Amino acid sequence: MSYKREKLIDIHNRINEAIEANQKIKFSFRNVLAATLAGISHLLHSQIENISKNSIPTTAKETLDEWAKVFGVARKKKTRSRGSVTLNVSKDLKIEKLEFISDEQQFYIAKNLNLKTGVVSIPVEAKELGEAGNLINKKIKLLNTHKHIEISDNTDFTGGSDQETDDYLRERLLQYMKSHPQSGSLSDYINWMKKIKGVQEGFVVPTINGPGTVGVCALTEKNHIPNKKLEDKIKEKLQVLSPATAEVIYIQPTKKEVELKISLSPNSAKIRRDVNNAILKFFEKNRAPHGWFKESSAPIDSSIKLSKLSEVISLVEGEDSHKIISPTTDIVPKKGEVLYAKL
Repeated sequence: MSYKREKLIDIHNRINEAIEANQKIKFSFRNVLAATLAGISHLLHSQIENISKNSIPTTAKETLDEWAKVFGVARKKKTRSRGSVTLNVSKDLKIEKLEFISDEQQFYIAKNLNLKTGVVSIPVEAKELGEAGNLINKKIKLLNTHKHIEISDNTDFTGGSDQETDDYLRERLLQYMKSHPQSGSLSDYINWMKKIKGVQEGFVVPTINGPGTVGVCALTEKNHIPNKKLEDKIKEKLQVLSPATAEVIYIQPTKKEVELKISLSPNSAKIRRDVNNAILKFFEKNRAPHGWFKESSAPIDSSIKLSKLSEVISLVEGEDSHKIISPTTDIVPKKGEVLYAKL
């Protein structure tokens, strides 16, 4: 049983009762004495409670990182989002830096550019570390207009992640403690992938191409598909850690967009926006490669039931009624597909 700190008022009352019961103390400062002793005792109880919580990894806070280090599990730090931008350049240019901005007021930068006339693709990264720099299905624009440069298009910006939270670090630590390395078990591959910066979840298919083979894939922050750079990092890491007799096959999850049409009442811009955000979060939370394995012996079922989707919409504040026009049946992906809502 975990340590429970006694309430200050209970300590005060207990000490006061003990003083009242002692007939040798008959002065008016008895309550002051009881309050003082109770306060001191309460502070000591607080310290004991703190020590108790930090003495085991399931409740540790200040010592959580130290517990993780003991088992070789390090907290993931912030990472930077990256993508590319296609430019139409009307004149050969050398530019020290080119800055961009998104509608969400996130800033991006490309440095030391040697641009040739024509259509040019350049690597661009978020100025700040963290998840906020990720940009999916959205466009960026030049921060300052340039008479010889126009933006033609940009890719998604992915790979940005915030520092790992205590809850997620604790989850990985406890998973590692429960599943010690076993030379290539299902949990080994998942733990190895989740240690890599940028990876949030790992998935496995044993004997995917027959005996001795194992299929692996991963998802990043907010359960997005990894970019090529992270994919290569996963492959490289697993080649080092996996048993010599195992053939590790990385298979990128397949993105399946589900076009949703929903009628709302009332259909104000705010309610529509709130409903869309709720749907996107619902898809994000349930996103996983269908038919792959995570921790149990049963394959993952990442289907989306329309009844659950309807429930998510109903919980949005201000929504009175709605109708899902399309799709008309539950959304069942193929093996290896991950679902994205298209609104």
